[in-house]
Amino acid sequence: MLKAATRCVAWFSLSLAVSTGIARGQDVSLDDALDAMRQRTEIGASDQATIADWVKKRMNMFSGFTTFRERFKARYTHERNSQTFRVQFATQTAQVAAQRFASPDLTPETALSVAQVLVDMNAAETLPGLLAGLESSDAGVRYLCAKGLIGIKSAVAGDGTGLNQTIQALRKAGLAESDPVVLGRIYEALDHPDQVAAVFDTYLALFDGRLTVRRGQAAVADGAEIYAYEFFRTPGVVGSLNAEQKSQVVARIAVFLRMDAQRYNTADLRFAEIDKIERMLDGAEEILVGLAVPNGGNIRSQLVASGHQNRAAVLQEAYKWVGDPVTSQPGALNGAPWNVPIGAP
Repeated sequence: MLKAATRCVAWFSLSLAVSTGIARGQDVSLDDALDAMRQRTEIGASDQATIADWVKKRMNMFSGFTTFRERFKARYTHERNSQTFRVQFATQTAQVAAQRFASPDLTPETALSVAQVLVDMNAAETLPGLLAGLESSDAGVRYLCAKGLIGIKSAVAGDGTGLNQTIQALRKAGLAESDPVVLGRIYEALDHPDQVAAVFDTYLALFDGRLTVRRGQAAVADGAEIYAYEFFRTPGVVGSLNAEQKSQVVARIAVFLRMDAQRYNTADLRFAEIDKIERMLDGAEEILVGLAVPNGGNIRSQLVASGHQNRAAVLQEAYKWVGDPVTSQPGALNGAPWNVPIGAP
């Protein structure tokens, strides 16, 4: 029995050594294959498959965030790479990532590393992977993929099909998103000032989703809309809206303004939340001023004067915009053409 057991151990050790050697050999040969093609100006289907195999191998052999990231960076940024090779390397990485992000056998660490690699590439070819990553169950992956989309906005804006796919994906992701930090990046990725007509309805849909949540259960102001307001504060954006669109924006901004001013009137807020609310109020009021609404409040002057210590006065300035829900005193937005209900409920 002892001899038999010894033979089994020896056989297993030999098999392990052989299989490990084969795996290492395959890995080395894939490295060599990529090195051999890096200067080519034509990368055919067979070479594309080889690049994809290399990417899959790296995912399967994951050994840590930094190592994984540096290996991809070394391949992608090599000084001898042709532009053709760079394009195909990014393309194949994105396609493999898109297939694997939803896979249950992709560990959270690997998924985060893959998302970071796509961000590092900062290339239009990564779009399929970034869009797939928006649907990840991991908030970190969603954050990184939204950040990656911010980086390639200019390239996406010039591609009608890609822009449409991106807007639809951001809409779906934003409506499902519960993490305000991720949502902030989604708003920022949607920010295409030269494509107002394309993104406008998605902004409204995300606003409506958020207002439903905040009316229902969320007392804390998380500041996600700061990044949406940056879009509407961009010179020329509000001016490009028609009358109906302006009214639609005002109807949503008014409610956010009222909620944030009322929350700001709480005595024991933490500094981080105070800062977020002040930025929200500042942005909301600038948008309303940009719409040339007359006789509104001046929240920003009160914030400058004494900030949170003057919170009751800030709330009263907000009511000059939306109307006072207690006294029913109307504000600037309650009459035509805005017709916001008093108190912006």
